[in-house]
Order: sequence, then structure tokens, then C-alpha cells
Amino acid sequence: MENSEVNKKKIKKIENFLSNRLHSCLIQKFVDDSIRNPRKFISSSKTELVTINKKKDLLINNKKIGFVRGLYFIFIDENYLRNKKSYNYKNIKNSIKSISERIVEEFVNTKFSDFCFDVEGRIFWKNSLVASFGKANNIISPNIKIIADDNFSKKERHSLIFKLQKYTNFYIKKNFHFLLKINTLLELKSSSSNLRAVCFSLYENLGFSEKEHIASYYKKLDKDELKTLQKIGLECGCRFFYFKSTNVHSLKLSQMLTNIFFGLGIKSFFLKRLFLIQKKTILKKVFLNKYSLKLGYVKIKVAKSEYYLDYFLFEKLIKDIYFCRKRKISFNMKTVHECENNLFFLNKCFSNPRLLNY
Repeated sequence: MENSEVNKKKIKKIENFLSNRLHSCLIQKFVDDSIRNPRKFISSSKTELVTINKKKDLLINNKKIGFVRGLYFIFIDENYLRNKKSYNYKNIKNSIKSISERIVEEFVNTKFSDFCFDVEGRIFWKNSLVASFGKANNIISPNIKIIADDNFSKKERHSLIFKLQKYTNFYIKKNFHFLLKINTLLELKSSSSNLRAVCFSLYENLGFSEKEHIASYYKKLDKDELKTLQKIGLECGCRFFYFKSTNVHSLKLSQMLTNIFFGLGIKSFFLKRLFLIQKKTILKKVFLNKYSLKLGYVKIKVAKSEYYLDYFLFEKLIKDIYFCRKRKISFNMKTVHECENNLFFLNKCFSNPRLLNY
């Protein structure tokens, strides 16, 4: 034959195609046979072929075919939902739809305590990643993006987002109730420009502001405006105007929202109110990149060492020093605990208050 080589290649190509096709069909038949229940013919769309156990494993006739993590269905064999010609494709699809509906129902009815977030804005539900916060125009109203696969419908995603919005609003109201009142003052047309300037700075920094930034506006406030701020809980410290927010929940919320809104790129929470910065540490680099004040930390140099303490502890130490000197007593154990049991730092500050620069 003149074109024998060409024909051989064509024949080889056809053989490979038929071989692959046969192999695919045999595998699919094996999959279908392995999950068919010989004692019960599946004919009703209401019959759930796939079930889910407490461990979130997906089962067919007690055989594990995958699992659910967060809002994702993960299959051991991807052909279960990809091959529409499969004998049980429709039944599997209907079962997954039913399971996803139950997951959404469980999600919507879950307690707020089952949710948590990290400093990067990732939201977890029962320790599984399900969504993330994103930057929005309002620092305390971040966008919410659901992290789920295509097995959850658009309607179900709206239900998931609505639940997380309720969780976010509850968390903010519980920890930053004063900011909601500040926001009301910002929206009032009757608020003066000076009051707006003070409120905006406090709002943007989530409850504190250096006095030098807004002192000129604060001095121009009338008596009623001053009373309004005092009723909300505004404190006038030596270096800061601030609201009291001392618990770990408000600290985490503040750092997460600040990290997202200003794009600081912080990877972990700073849960201590006092840090000793060692040389050549990652922590030092983070603070020196202008993040410290944005997070509410003040740098203090003590005996050639750099310390960072948050604005609330800073102002509290100044009050404690004044009180202890007046009464001629030493600091108490509560102050020691708040300063991470750093007696060296405390002794230096109480013996030389000028270290606090006030």
C-alpha cells in the first residue's frame, strides 16, 4: 500500500479512541453497580441515594464517596457528578440538593457562638471556612463573600449571607455600641462641622483618636455637644480621646476591621496590651510599618528597649501613677496582670512617669 504508514496511524488513533471509550464505560458501569442497591429499585425522586452522617461523610449504601467541609462537597471520585450519563446521576444530584438544603437550614438556625473570624477576615462555622469579610465604604459594615461550591443555589447563598450579616451586626452592637451612636451623630444634619470632625476621627479609628488630631475641633464644641459625647462614654485622656473597650472580643473585632479596611496585611491577632519588641523580629517590622498607631499602640522606650502598649493601657497607667503617687502606695496586682506581669516595665514607669511622654 502506498499510504501504509498514514493508514497505520489512522487505525492506531481509532484503536486508542475505542479503547479509551470502552475503559470509560467499564469504569462507569463499575461505579453504578457498586452503588446500586439490589434490594431496592430506585424510582422515586424523593429517595435519597446519598446520605450524610454526623462526621459530614457522604455515603451510598454505607460506602463513603466523599465528605462535606464547610459549604463544599468533596467527592473521592469526581465522576459522581460530572458524568450525566451515569445510571444514578439524577438520584445523586437530587440527594446532594436535599443535603445542601439541610446544611443551609442548619446554618441559618445555628448559634452565633458557632461562628468566629480571624484577623484576615475569614469567617469560620464550626471550625470550617465558609465566608470572608471584604472592604466596604463603611469600616464597620464590611462586605461578606460566601465560600461555597455550585451545589448551593443563589437563593441559598442569600440566606447564608443574611445570617452572617445578622451575626456581624450582633457582634458590632455588642462590642462597639458607642460607634453606632457616633454614626448617628454623623448622619444628623443638625450636627456641627466640629462635631462631625471629632466623630469621624473616632469612628474611623474604631473608638479612639490622638488628641492632637482633633483637639482644635473638640475645643469648639458647645456644652450640649460635649454632654452628648460624654453620655456615649467618651473619655478625655492625656494623649487620646477614647471609648472603653477592654475585652478580647472588641480587640479582635477592631484589629480585623482595621486590617481589612486599611489593607494592613496582618496575619495574626495582637492580643497582648503590652509588647516588648526584640531586635530583628517579624513583630517589630509589622509595627514599624506604621501599623502600630492605626491599631492603637503607642511606642515607649524603656532602658533602650522598645515597648508597645495600647491606648487604653497607656491612659490607665497614667491614671494609676497619679493615684498611687497621691496616696503614696504602689501599683496593685491587677495593673501587673494588665502589663503582662512585666514588673521591670512597671517599676520604670512608676519611678519615671516621663517615660510615658505626657
